[in-house]
Amino acid sequence: MAKDMGPDGGPSMIRWLSQQVTNRASIEILPATLEKWLQAWPSVLFLDGFDEVTAPSLRQRVVDEIAELVDHADNLDADLFIVVTTRPTGYTERIMPAEFAQIDLDYFTISEAVAYGRHVTTQRLHDDVSMQEQVLERFDRAASAPATERLIKTPLQVLILTFILENLGDLPATRYELFWSYYDTVYKREQEKPTAHRSFLRGHRDDITELHERVGLLLHTHSENTDEPQARLPLTSLRQLAHDRMIEVGHDDIDEADDLADRIIDIATTRLVLLAADQDETVSFEVRSLQELMAARALVNGDDDTIFKNLTATAPSPHWRNTWLFAAGKLFTESDHRRTLVLDIVNGFDHSSNDWPGWLYPVGSELAAHLLDDGMAESKPTALKALVTIALRCLHGPMPKEFAAVAAGLSYAAKHKALHALIRNELRAAFAGSPTTAGVASMLMLESSGITMVPGQPSPSAVKRIAQIWQYTPPKGPTTKIGKLLRKPLSDLHDKPGAALLESVLDECDKLALFKMPDGSLWPAAVPASFDGRRLNTVLDDPDASTLLDLCLGDLDPLHWTARSLLAQAVSSARSRRPVNGELVVKYLH
Repeated sequence: MAKDMGPDGGPSMIRWLSQQVTNRASIEILPATLEKWLQAWPSVLFLDGFDEVTAPSLRQRVVDEIAELVDHADNLDADLFIVVTTRPTGYTERIMPAEFAQIDLDYFTISEAVAYGRHVTTQRLHDDVSMQEQVLERFDRAASAPATERLIKTPLQVLILTFILENLGDLPATRYELFWSYYDTVYKREQEKPTAHRSFLRGHRDDITELHERVGLLLHTHSENTDEPQARLPLTSLRQLAHDRMIEVGHDDIDEADDLADRIIDIATTRLVLLAADQDETVSFEVRSLQELMAARALVNGDDDTIFKNLTATAPSPHWRNTWLFAAGKLFTESDHRRTLVLDIVNGFDHSSNDWPGWLYPVGSELAAHLLDDGMAESKPTALKALVTIALRCLHGPMPKEFAAVAAGLSYAAKHKALHALIRNELRAAFAGSPTTAGVASMLMLESSGITMVPGQPSPSAVKRIAQIWQYTPPKGPTTKIGKLLRKPLSDLHDKPGAALLESVLDECDKLALFKMPDGSLWPAAVPASFDGRRLNTVLDDPDASTLLDLCLGDLDPLHWTARSLLAQAVSSARSRRPVNGELVVKYLH
């Protein structure tokens, strides 16, 4: 749908849907006919795979079209139920929160994962009963291991694990190792087949793997800079990458380099088939997670300085979040030194000299929580405690956009007795602190499954009320704007450097509204889809103006803590959509 619509000028959703029905029917269905149909019949519309629309302009077009369709359906008094599916991590848009309820699919329980693993194995190996029994026996043993619990949360992860066990691969301990073991297993299985490619696969594994990594990184950077719904690489570019690799490793004869490059491409696209060749003379990864895996390996293929710059550039970006976590997982498996490098990046990101406004919206706590949930520090108590300490910084505000992810990471860490005590003590202090710390702590308690009995925690009704605040369900009553709230404290600082610049963007801040409640608190309204924070970014990029903004936000009534959180979340959502490829230290990207 996104491809057909384009960023602008393409068909509306009603027109596009009419064409889809026409393509499958024996008569032409005009938009007006479809509207009458919707008025007459209760209908359901499934929009599957919003996370696959990676181009920012296309994502915005899709959001706008959904909103317009909802409004149009209301005007028609149509009985229309719409479901939009998306992968959660890294995508934080809330589409019309007043109209859409957000329902998060849970991970598999152990029993569900085992049932699915047995089902998919019997289907995949239905013609080899002996192998089927062996794999099921190995899978049952693996599923009972405590470390495996984190690796069988989704159908894809369960499927990959059964494939690895079928080929007698080692049991992985982290999500990175799971997906890398899959690639390693596919490669070894192809290498062991008695074919003419056998010796070539053995001699050129590094080259073939390097090609996958470069393609993964190129496609991932391309997808945040294009209006195409899915990034694809022309075969001519793939050949050039393979040719350049052959020259780099010393095959100076051009004809020889070309022949080797052609063989590598043939193996990559017809034997390993992680890269799928499409009919339009392009290639892409059929499984998005494998593209992210390869891109992650490319990001950290270098010295410490290169790794630091690449992971710092990609840390705040939703588009890069899964890739970033794969990269961190790889470094955690390599050495104490590289693990410390990751911890230093997470610990210092919000206070470093990069251009991300960590003072307004810190990212480190969310990164630390994701690393905890991944379990990569499970056997490293020092790293585990360090990540918990960083994740708990979120208690000081603002309200995290990914508070469910933070709660999941802390819940995992709380399984360790000493860490559970640390987390409880920090939550207790938060409940006794400011409205900000109490509000964030309440949301974490609501989402947490492993943290219980915290002294001073609010009543269930109080926690429920705080949760309602961040569900963006508009209550009845008057509203105020963030710009209006900031004008009063700014008036006392009008002669300070940066004041004029801050004053000039307050009307953009007025796009962010809050509802006034009878008790004096403020409930945030949803951030408008059109908010891009472009002018506000000039303030954040100016040291004097950003300092004044921080002072003005700090001068707000403590009961109005949600105003700072709303502004922080809005700025984070807008600013994190900036393409980062120009900041990456990778020569073949440029």
